[in-house]
Amino acid sequence: MPGCSRHTLLALAALAGCDEPDPQQLLGVRLGMSAPQVRNAFTHDGSWESRTGEDGLLHLHWTPTQAADPVRSAHFELHDGLLVAVRLQVAQRDLVPGGDRVELPELVRIIEAEGEVHDLVLIARNCPVHAAEVERLLASD
Repeated sequence: MPGCSRHTLLALAALAGCDEPDPQQLLGVRLGMSAPQVRNAFTHDGSWESRTGEDGLLHLHWTPTQAADPVRSAHFELHDGLLVAVRLQVAQRDLVPGGDRVELPELVRIIEAEGEVHDLVLIARNCPVHAAEVERLLASD
């Protein structure tokens, strides 16, 4: 549709019941969730660790209990109680629908392959703690 932003097209696709993936959602987890919501929504079996970093972020790290789990690791970063960044390592690219690079006004999502593992980063663009990383990701085209 000429003159429509990707964000508008995604919203229209959702209203129309299309299968366009929501770029803010990964494996059931969505930017803006609280820590308990992240733990409840991320349904892969594994163990959780949490810590508060020097950057003021709450870091939730998930490790699989089964070596065969296609998600190798997951790291969630919360600022002011809300999920602002997700970092995943997955063995199967098709676990994450959509393109390898998504840039929207509210987020940046990059997927890069390192051998058989795919590294995924999803970051909210409005988080001041991640501003420099967002700029670096946007510049690395």
